[in-house]
Amino acid sequence: MATTFYYRLPSDNTNEFLLWTGRVTAESKLHLDGVYAVRDRLGVKKLPRNTLVVSEHELKSGQWSSHRIREATLSREPREKKTYAKSVADVPTSFDDVQDMLKKFGLA
Repeated sequence: MATTFYYRLPSDNTNEFLLWTGRVTAESKLHLDGVYAVRDRLGVKKLPRNTLVVSEHELKSGQWSSHRIREATLSREPREKKTYAKSVADVPTSFDDVQDMLKKFGLA
């Protein structure tokens, strides 16, 4: 039995009149099959972050309002990137320095 899935991309948050970006049909009721069908429709390997995919059965159950649908696709603040020390002062510059370091720690 085929199931209809509706999807909304985060880029549609600027349009107040459009609730869904589109709809696709999948062969089963599984959410993952709906995601695969949306990816195939858009021709991408990975959906954009905060893309909402909802089955027709979920919509009929009444758990999704238009406000909640729009809110689910809002872009959240990006995560802070981890920063790593860029100091190379502790890195030996020659083979002799490496030997001295190994001797210092009793490894040679």
